[in-house]
Amino acid sequence: MTGEDEGRHMLSLFSRPAVNRGCFFLFLSAVLVAVTPSLGLAHKISVLVSSDFAPYHQAIQGFTSQLPAETEIDTYQLKGKILEGREMAKRVRASASDVVLAVGLKAALVAKLEIIDIPTIFCLVLNPEDYGLPTPNMIGIRLRVPSDEQLQSLRSIIPSARTVGLLYDPGKSTRFVTQARKAAQQLGLSLVTREMTRTSDLPTTLRKLLPQIDVLWLVRDSTVITEASIPFLLETALEFRKPVFGFSSGLAQHGATASMSVNYEEVGRQAGGIAKDTLRTGEIALSASRLIAPRRTRLALNLGISRFLGLSPNPQVVQLADSVFGGSSALAQREHEQAPSSLQDITQETTLTP
Repeated sequence: MTGEDEGRHMLSLFSRPAVNRGCFFLFLSAVLVAVTPSLGLAHKISVLVSSDFAPYHQAIQGFTSQLPAETEIDTYQLKGKILEGREMAKRVRASASDVVLAVGLKAALVAKLEIIDIPTIFCLVLNPEDYGLPTPNMIGIRLRVPSDEQLQSLRSIIPSARTVGLLYDPGKSTRFVTQARKAAQQLGLSLVTREMTRTSDLPTTLRKLLPQIDVLWLVRDSTVITEASIPFLLETALEFRKPVFGFSSGLAQHGATASMSVNYEEVGRQAGGIAKDTLRTGEIALSASRLIAPRRTRLALNLGISRFLGLSPNPQVVQLADSVFGGSSALAQREHEQAPSSLQDITQETTLTP
């Protein structure tokens, strides 16, 4: 059919009875619907963030780096205020967002209360189960590195360790300690725990514990870890010549032998990957659990403390470390990959709240 013939054919469609013209418009509408998905219509994502806090910003940066450039992102900062945050969450629910990201405990709580019908991802929340998280429309990335992964790293760094000591508040860390007992048993380690309900109990409890163990394991527990207690914990362990394994690279900077911590930007990237999958399918992918472990962690070593204690970390482990402190000049550049952490920084990292 020539171009002229095609033109006459198209005109003839409009000269035929209305029923034929109706069929033509139905056909045209179907074509447009079929083509629309290929036009790359932008999705809308709302981000609820608990407060202005560096780890939260790192997570958001990682999250946005995984999304298509055309994605529309609206950010709502609660500034630590739950009531104002609930109003923000109501606006998010009315905004027809495709996915919600909640960063920090307060953001996750307002999302739980107000956003019940939009797929929601939360991160940087310690002990989410204690707050009824996640809800059916949520998936969360845990803040704690799994206990088995921490203990495996501890054993690779301090292979002579057989007995591991841990201080904790049963009101804050019982679930984690229960998992840690199982992990330690499977790895052939003996876990010696001491409960603390008041920070003032620390001096007596720590001095009784240290002679019974090979290494002190510090976990995210705000009764044990405070701005005032950190120097005491590290200095007393050195006094007893016991290595310390912690949860923050800042602890390694200040005198722990090693630490394994969450990489906040990587957690954000992990959340971004979940968001992309959710945008594609329209729902959060089902998994064995709606609370998943962080995909990548950070290992920090203090070689100066290791030497003082007579330890010789495996060179391969040193090469795999993300941060090395107190090392040779060849490692000096790696020591300065991050700004020095203050005691306040470490305290805030304990629960990830400013």
